Amino acid sequence: MSPPPLHASELAGLAWLEIDLVLRAHAPPRRAHPLVVLEALFKGVFEAAGLDARQVKQLWHSPGQSVHTLLWQAGSRIEITLQLFGLQSAQAAQWQQRLLSRFDPSAQPNFSLEHISPWRTAQLPSPPAEAGDLTLNFLTPVPLPHAPGQPRTALDEPGFLRLCQTRLRKLFGREGQLPPPPALDTSVWRYWRTKHHSRSQNGHPMFINGCLGPLILSGESLAAWRPWLALFAAVGLGERLSFGQGRFQFASSAAERTGPGAAPLRLRRPLVIDSDLAGAHVGLADANLVVSVDGQPVRKLPLMRIDHLALHGPCQISTPLLDACALEGIPVLMGAPGQTPLVIVGQQAEAQRYRRLAAHHAAHQALDRAQRARLAARLVEHKLAACTWLVRQRYQPGDHRLLAQLERARQALARSERSSVVRGWEGWAARHYHRWLQRRLQPLGDFQVRRHYGQTGDLVNSLLNYGYGLLRNHLARGIRLAGLDPWLGVLHEANDRHEALVSDLMEPWRPHVDRLVLRWVGLKVIRPGSFTEIDGQLRLLPQARERMVQDFTRMLERPPRNGSLRLAARIGQMLDSYADAAARGMLGDWSMPMPIAGIPGADDEA
Repeated sequence: MSPPPLHASELAGLAWLEIDLVLRAHAPPRRAHPLVVLEALFKGVFEAAGLDARQVKQLWHSPGQSVHTLLWQAGSRIEITLQLFGLQSAQAAQWQQRLLSRFDPSAQPNFSLEHISPWRTAQLPSPPAEAGDLTLNFLTPVPLPHAPGQPRTALDEPGFLRLCQTRLRKLFGREGQLPPPPALDTSVWRYWRTKHHSRSQNGHPMFINGCLGPLILSGESLAAWRPWLALFAAVGLGERLSFGQGRFQFASSAAERTGPGAAPLRLRRPLVIDSDLAGAHVGLADANLVVSVDGQPVRKLPLMRIDHLALHGPCQISTPLLDACALEGIPVLMGAPGQTPLVIVGQQAEAQRYRRLAAHHAAHQALDRAQRARLAARLVEHKLAACTWLVRQRYQPGDHRLLAQLERARQALARSERSSVVRGWEGWAARHYHRWLQRRLQPLGDFQVRRHYGQTGDLVNSLLNYGYGLLRNHLARGIRLAGLDPWLGVLHEANDRHEALVSDLMEPWRPHVDRLVLRWVGLKVIRPGSFTEIDGQLRLLPQARERMVQDFTRMLERPPRNGSLRLAARIGQMLDSYADAAARGMLGDWSMPMPIAGIPGADDEA
């Protein structure tokens, strides 16, 4: 006989046990997603305590952290809240004992336990304030059953009720007497997926997937739903209890709905101006950026839509526009691809940048020779992983030899203790990789050896240089805004014109430009007729440069089909992580926030 349904008047009587932990990471997650790492950790404690999963349910989450921000480096603090439902007092002591033994220093765990709170009894939190519709901003994925012919973000009213009832039944043993379902707006939801290998499933690949971002609820029944939604905000929503899935926060304003947690509604985008038109002028008119030629407007865009402004071609820019960009926090970058850019930001951002700059200098000075070599090796290892991804994506018979050579270089990097050795292996692998690239770019012309700006007269190198120049300017801007010194590198040598750190942090992302160039050549977007010769140097025609800038920006900003972060966001994570490591004096332990070997977005259009 099924238990009676749970009524809204009974919600205040529901209770469960909660405990807060603060962990200190000893190393970043290498291959597994942080959700997988933490799930394995707490699942191991649960099983070691001898608890019965049919009687006791365990949930965990990192308050306020989304799947994209739940990252750590060596030395990072990680705050976790654990919730246990149906746990007896004697079992609580047993569970806590197993937890403490899990972090015994003699076992050399990946984390140390810095703080553990007393147990507390948690109850229904206060419902959200009465006001219009409600937005549930999902921080971790909530899986949905996939219906053929429907997008993976599709959720109907019966499906929403099923998500609610399943969570109630699993945690409290009773389904709820729920109100009529509200109206659902899933237009700004997005699908997210990551792959992992489950030891309990013989190492078979498994997937954590589901929907992230804002789910907007409205309708006459919304007032009756508020106490229920308050409960689900505390215990999560959805059918799966594992991997911290189904966690959301209430977002009540449009700003919250379109902020970092709502990437599909990015209102701000980069604006790149690269034109050979004489007399081009960039100015301000009624909170709009206006590009004019000979006094006639040719382009107009509201400032509120601009993430940053990049001026690659010769033009005039007005002082009112610079003032408005400074007030709006819009960085302005001046400099053609391949040149050292000038980046202008507002006063507050500039002051913060100088403070971080001092920390970067101190952290870089503290690196010894072995630490510099290891840091350089990590950057090259990530580059080779990305090269491997591209070769596999474009695989043809015989490419297994290159894959073996790239793997050999990656293994050798792990044993390198000097920067010169790291550079040697990087150059060796790059020569083999560029031969592979040459064969696939043959329709555009001969490409005997990789040459940089001012050293080449062939079409392929000119095209690669322009693509790398766009990437360089993007990294140069981000490095300056992150408060890092672009000349303090560990892999490349700096000089008056060469920003070593920009070249260092470009390395993992170069294969993305290579992939774009392969696509341009394969689709004949760029042809020999797309170039002209000026002063002995090949230069792309304005129409070709405009198309390349558009495609490059689209590559940075387009959400991958697998729901992972945009390329621009992943580069931003790398820069923030590097700056954070410098601020904490731990550059020697830095590595990528997420491994590049899997290349999120690799299932995008080739």
